Amino acid sequence: MQSRTRPPHPTRHPRGFTLIELLVVIAIIAILAAILFPVFAKARDAARSTACKNNVKQLGTAWAMYVQDYDETTVPIRVGGAGSLAFRWNEIMQPYIKNTAVLVCPSNPNRGGITYTYNFSVGGTGRALAQIPNVAQTPMFIDAYGSTNPLQS
Repeated sequence: MQSRTRPPHPTRHPRGFTLIELLVVIAIIAILAAILFPVFAKARDAARSTACKNNVKQLGTAWAMYVQDYDETTVPIRVGGAGSLAFRWNEIMQPYIKNTAVLVCPSNPNRGGITYTYNFSVGGTGRALAQIPNVAQTPMFIDAYGSTNPLQS
Protein backbone atom coordinates (compact mmCIF):
# COMPACT_ATOMS: atom_id res chain seq x y z
CA MET A 1 0.00 0.00 0.00
CA GLN A 2 1.26 3.26 -1.00
CA SER A 3 0.61 6.18 1.11
CA ARG A 4 -0.80 9.01 -0.71
CA THR A 5 0.59 12.30 0.17
CA ARG A 6 -1.28 15.37 -0.61
CA PRO A 7 0.46 18.07 -2.45
CA PRO A 8 1.25 21.02 -0.22
CA HIS A 9 -1.41 23.70 -0.03
CA PRO A 10 -0.77 26.37 -2.54
CA THR A 11 -0.03 29.68 -0.87
CA ARG A 12 -2.99 31.92 -1.10
CA HIS A 13 -2.35 35.37 -2.45
CA PRO A 14 -4.26 38.13 -0.75
CA ARG A 15 -7.30 38.75 -2.77
CA GLY A 16 -7.93 42.30 -4.08
CA PHE A 17 -11.10 44.29 -3.77
CA THR A 18 -13.99 43.28 -5.89
CA LEU A 19 -15.68 45.71 -8.18
CA ILE A 20 -18.72 45.89 -5.90
CA GLU A 21 -16.59 46.77 -2.88
CA LEU A 22 -14.80 49.53 -4.80
CA LEU A 23 -18.10 50.98 -6.01
CA VAL A 24 -19.50 50.98 -2.46
CA VAL A 25 -16.44 52.86 -1.17
CA ILE A 26 -16.66 55.39 -4.01
CA ALA A 27 -20.38 55.88 -3.33
CA ILE A 28 -19.71 56.52 0.38
CA ILE A 29 -17.01 59.07 -0.47
CA ALA A 30 -19.35 60.79 -2.94
CA ILE A 31 -22.12 61.01 -0.33
CA LEU A 32 -19.74 62.49 2.24
CA ALA A 33 -18.46 65.00 -0.32
CA ALA A 34 -22.01 66.01 -1.23
CA ILE A 35 -22.72 66.65 2.44
CA LEU A 36 -19.48 68.54 3.19
CA PHE A 37 -19.04 70.77 0.11
CA PRO A 38 -22.04 73.03 0.89
CA VAL A 39 -20.76 73.40 4.45
CA PHE A 40 -17.36 74.49 3.18
CA ALA A 41 -18.98 76.92 0.72
CA LYS A 42 -21.05 78.48 3.51
CA ALA A 43 -17.94 78.81 5.67
CA ARG A 44 -16.07 80.49 2.81
CA ASP A 45 -18.97 82.92 2.25
CA ALA A 46 -19.09 83.69 5.96
CA ALA A 47 -15.35 84.42 5.93
CA ARG A 48 -15.74 86.77 2.96
CA SER A 49 -18.64 88.53 4.66
CA THR A 50 -16.56 89.00 7.80
CA ALA A 51 -13.69 90.40 5.74
CA CYS A 52 -16.06 92.91 4.09
CA LYS A 53 -17.43 94.02 7.46
CA ASN A 54 -13.90 94.42 8.77
CA ASN A 55 -12.94 96.52 5.73
CA VAL A 56 -15.90 98.86 6.29
CA LYS A 57 -14.94 99.15 9.96
CA GLN A 58 -11.38 100.08 9.01
CA LEU A 59 -12.65 102.66 6.52
CA GLY A 60 -14.87 104.12 9.23
CA THR A 61 -11.97 104.27 11.65
CA ALA A 62 -9.75 105.95 9.05
CA TRP A 63 -12.54 108.42 8.31
CA ALA A 64 -12.90 109.24 12.02
CA MET A 65 -9.13 109.77 12.34
CA TYR A 66 -9.18 112.13 9.34
CA VAL A 67 -12.11 114.06 10.84
CA GLN A 68 -10.22 114.43 14.14
CA ASP A 69 -7.04 115.60 12.41
CA TYR A 70 -8.86 118.19 10.27
CA ASP A 71 -10.92 119.96 12.97
CA GLU A 72 -14.06 117.86 12.50
CA THR A 73 -14.24 118.39 8.75
CA THR A 74 -15.32 115.38 6.72
CA VAL A 75 -13.26 113.84 3.94
CA PRO A 76 -14.07 115.62 0.65
CA ILE A 77 -15.23 113.48 -2.25
CA ARG A 78 -12.47 114.83 -4.45
CA VAL A 79 -10.16 117.78 -4.64
CA GLY A 80 -10.09 119.42 -8.06
CA GLY A 81 -12.49 120.62 -10.71
CA ALA A 82 -15.79 119.04 -11.65
CA GLY A 83 -15.24 115.62 -13.16
CA SER A 84 -11.65 115.63 -12.00
CA LEU A 85 -10.32 112.28 -10.91
CA ALA A 86 -7.47 113.90 -8.98
CA PHE A 87 -7.35 113.22 -5.27
CA ARG A 88 -10.39 111.06 -4.77
CA TRP A 89 -11.59 110.33 -1.24
CA ASN A 90 -9.71 107.03 -1.15
CA GLU A 91 -6.44 108.77 -2.04
CA ILE A 92 -7.06 111.46 0.56
CA MET A 93 -7.61 108.78 3.21
CA GLN A 94 -4.64 106.67 2.12
CA PRO A 95 -2.33 107.83 4.95
CA TYR A 96 -4.94 106.54 7.39
CA ILE A 97 -5.67 103.30 5.55
CA LYS A 98 -2.15 102.34 4.38
CA ASN A 99 -3.46 99.22 2.64
CA THR A 100 -5.37 99.34 -0.63
CA ALA A 101 -6.78 95.84 -0.01
CA VAL A 102 -9.16 97.44 2.51
CA LEU A 103 -10.92 99.14 -0.42
CA VAL A 104 -11.95 95.82 -1.99
CA CYS A 105 -14.62 93.47 -0.68
CA PRO A 106 -13.64 89.83 -1.38
CA SER A 107 -17.21 88.80 -2.19
CA ASN A 108 -17.77 91.59 -4.72
CA PRO A 109 -17.57 90.42 -8.36
CA ASN A 110 -16.03 93.77 -9.41
CA ARG A 111 -12.67 93.08 -7.79
CA GLY A 112 -10.70 95.07 -10.32
CA GLY A 113 -11.23 98.35 -8.50
CA ILE A 114 -12.62 99.87 -5.36
CA THR A 115 -15.78 98.11 -4.27
CA TYR A 116 -16.93 100.56 -1.60
CA THR A 117 -18.45 103.97 -2.17
CA TYR A 118 -18.41 107.06 0.02
CA ASN A 119 -21.64 108.83 0.95
CA PHE A 120 -21.54 111.87 -1.37
CA SER A 121 -24.09 113.80 0.71
CA VAL A 122 -21.78 113.60 3.72
CA GLY A 123 -18.49 114.24 1.99
CA GLY A 124 -19.22 117.02 -0.44
CA THR A 125 -16.28 119.38 -0.45
CA GLY A 126 -15.57 118.62 3.19
CA ARG A 127 -18.42 119.51 5.53
CA ALA A 128 -18.25 120.30 9.20
CA LEU A 129 -19.27 117.32 11.27
CA ALA A 130 -21.82 119.47 13.12
CA GLN A 131 -23.68 120.09 9.82
CA ILE A 132 -24.55 116.42 9.38
CA PRO A 133 -27.85 115.44 11.01
CA ASN A 134 -27.77 112.14 12.91
CA VAL A 135 -24.09 111.46 12.31
CA ALA A 136 -24.22 108.21 14.28
CA GLN A 137 -27.01 106.89 12.04
CA THR A 138 -25.63 108.11 8.70
CA PRO A 139 -23.77 105.52 6.63
CA MET A 140 -20.40 106.81 5.42
CA PHE A 141 -19.31 103.83 3.31
CA ILE A 142 -21.35 101.15 1.60
CA ASP A 143 -20.63 98.25 -0.70
CA ALA A 144 -21.03 99.34 -4.33
CA TYR A 145 -21.87 95.78 -5.33
CA GLY A 146 -20.83 95.13 -8.89
CA SER A 147 -20.67 98.77 -9.95
CA THR A 148 -18.24 99.64 -12.71
CA ASN A 149 -18.84 103.40 -12.52
CA PRO A 150 -15.42 105.02 -11.94
CA LEU A 151 -17.05 107.97 -10.16
CA GLN A 152 -18.64 105.56 -7.69
CA SER A 153 -15.34 105.16 -5.85
